[in-house]
Amino acid sequence: IAERDPESVSRLWDLAQANAWLSTAQERLGHLDDALEKREAEVAIYQMIREKDPNNKTVSESLLVAERVLGRLSMSRGNLPEALTHLERAVDLADTLLDLNPENTRWAQFGGLAYLDFGEVLLSQGDSASAKEAIAVASGIAEDLLVRDPDVLRWQVNLRARSRLLEALLARESADYPLALQICQEVAGLLNLQQKDHPANEDILWLLGYSNFVIGELLFRLGRHDEALDAWRGVVSLLDPNQAILRLRARMILAQAFFRLGRASETAQLVAEFERINYRHPDFVEFQKISAMSPGSNN
Repeated sequence: IAERDPESVSRLWDLAQANAWLSTAQERLGHLDDALEKREAEVAIYQMIREKDPNNKTVSESLLVAERVLGRLSMSRGNLPEALTHLERAVDLADTLLDLNPENTRWAQFGGLAYLDFGEVLLSQGDSASAKEAIAVASGIAEDLLVRDPDVLRWQVNLRARSRLLEALLARESADYPLALQICQEVAGLLNLQQKDHPANEDILWLLGYSNFVIGELLFRLGRHDEALDAWRGVVSLLDPNQAILRLRARMILAQAFFRLGRASETAQLVAEFERINYRHPDFVEFQKISAMSPGSNN
C-alpha cells in the first residue's frame, strides 16, 4: 500500500510501525538478523518521512527508540562499532528533543535509556571515562524524573536501578570491589522489594538476576566464597529457564550462574541455545571461552 502511495506520510508511518512490531517479535524468538533487518527498514522509512516533514517530533521520537534498539541488536551480533554508531545517533536525537522541551518526561525516559545503553557499550570497549559521563547523564535524568513522580516503576527500575548497577560495574573496573559490592547490594535490595509486588516484571527479573550475579563475583574476589555461592544460587532460584518472559540477557546471566555453581549440563544447554542463534554479545563470547575450558569453575 505504501509503495502505491509513496507520498502518504500516514501510510509510511504504518509501514514503519509494522516493521518495529515484527522486529520485536523476531528478537524475542532469537531471530536476531531478521530483527535487525526490520529495524533498519523502520529507520529508513523514518528518514523518508523526515525528508517530507523535518519537524515531525513523533517521528524523531520513534527514530530515537529504533536507533537504540539497533544498538542493542548490534551488540547481540558482536558488532560494537555499529552499536556505538546507532547509540550515538540515539543520544543525539534525545538531546535535540529535550532541548526543544525539557519537560517532556517521555523523551527524558527514552533519552535516559539510550544513554545507559551507550555507557554500557563504551564500558565494554574499555572506555571507562566516556562510559562514566554517559551513565552520569542517565543518572541525572533518572533523578530528575523521580523528583517529578517517585512512583513510576519504569523510572525506578530501568533508569535509577540500572544506572546504579552500571556505576557498580565502573567501580569494579577500577578494582574498587568493596564500593562495587555496596552499590550492587543496595540495588538488589531495592529490586527485591519491587519484585515482591511485580513478580512477573521482566525488567526487574533480569536486573535483579544481574545484580545478584555481580554480587557473587565481587564476594568471590573478596575471598567470601560461601557467600558468593549463595548469591549465585539466588540467581538460579530467581531465573527459571522455562519462563517465557526471560529475555536473552537474563538467560545469559543464568548460564553464567550455572557455570559458577558447577552445574555443567544446565550450562551446556543454555550455551548451545545461544550458539544456535549465533548470539555474539561480548559478555557471552567471553563466557563462551571460559566455559569451554572447564565444565564449571569458581575462578
